[in-house]
Amino acid sequence: MRKVILYSGLFLLLGFGIYTLYQSPKSDIAPAPSVQTSQTHAQEQSPEAIPVSENMQSINVNIVNATSHVIGTAKLTQQAKGVLMEVNVTGLTPGKHGIHIHEKEFRGTDFATAGSHLNLYGKEHGLENPKGPHLGDMPNLEVQANGSGKGKFNLPGATLEAGKENSLRGKSIIIHAKEDDQKTNPAGNSGDRIAGGNIPE
Repeated sequence: MRKVILYSGLFLLLGFGIYTLYQSPKSDIAPAPSVQTSQTHAQEQSPEAIPVSENMQSINVNIVNATSHVIGTAKLTQQAKGVLMEVNVTGLTPGKHGIHIHEKEFRGTDFATAGSHLNLYGKEHGLENPKGPHLGDMPNLEVQANGSGKGKFNLPGATLEAGKENSLRGKSIIIHAKEDDQKTNPAGNSGDRIAGGNIPE
């Protein structure tokens, strides 16, 4: 009987020791948060993931005739490598008309005060001239039998950015009475200046 009691006591002591050894005390310190790289945040900061603004700069210009009547508009839009000009006019004689960017704004309706074609690099006139063209040279504007004309013209190398040498700001659009032959200096034998619009600074 004594042996049973002795063995029981030893067994209880051994069990209590093992329990105490493996029991870890509670800690009041909160576990450190795991450090994770946020894939979403990384994408937001990556140059490839940042959206590129495509708010292209544009300018609307009224086109007037020699009696100050507004006969249409021209919309100039900045492109990656130049400027796109979209012209919509009425009240002109049917046929082809020379149209160019000139070096300065005209005064009143005196289109002669617009000066020469915009020509920064000493080129000769005309898209078909091997020594051309001027920066302000464009294909002819075609006017229908009802007097309306529409055209889209690219001006490579030009910009709408103010202060640049090749900026179209502060220049003018001039429409001529006749067709531009695209090769004869200084204006392709395109005749009188009959309409135009000033491009604001």
